[in-house]
Amino acid sequence: MKYPKMEWGRMEAIVNKLGGEHGIDRFLANEFVLLDLAKAKKGAKVSVPLFTFAGRFHAPGAKEFVSAKAYVVDTSERARVRISYLGNNFKKHLLPTIERDIAPSDLTLSKLTRGQKDLPLSDDEPGTIAGLGGTTKAVTSACEFFETLAHKQAVGNLTWTAGYVLVKDNDGNSVLWALGALWSGGGWFVEALSPSNPFRWDAGRGFVSR
Repeated sequence: MKYPKMEWGRMEAIVNKLGGEHGIDRFLANEFVLLDLAKAKKGAKVSVPLFTFAGRFHAPGAKEFVSAKAYVVDTSERARVRISYLGNNFKKHLLPTIERDIAPSDLTLSKLTRGQKDLPLSDDEPGTIAGLGGTTKAVTSACEFFETLAHKQAVGNLTWTAGYVLVKDNDGNSVLWALGALWSGGGWFVEALSPSNPFRWDAGRGFVSR
């Protein structure tokens, strides 16, 4: 137990203070934050989470994942992931990737609360990668991003989806790419962007992470 001296009575008081079990769920989903009254009285700025929790799902993993076989332009009903368009960057840098021994994983869906770039600009704009918990949390595999699109399509959640994938270039160097997918033309419009690109993600964009 992480806090062996914590008594149940005190834990129950905290749960009650947060509004019961439903309040705990909302707090863990970042739907509200705790306010330090002492700091608030001094005029300190209240920090608002960059992301709100939007759900979790299980990705099955794969022994081998060939991007060129999975990411195929096909908007027919038989397509597990309907794709209407693949951008040039995606076709050049992501489509050649082959991943092996991708373990099953539980992935998190989050919603961006305010406009943000990938990389940090200031304390007020830490960037989406940092907001998701750094690269260890933000980076998924091409397989997991594909499974994210499959999950959202299956449940009818056709909202904008973004994520980060690390791939090897022709020289064997690891390169981080930001992937974005929006529903258009009966399928996902998928593109890859460099995190150094000046592109800014709008509030409300959905992200996948670990």
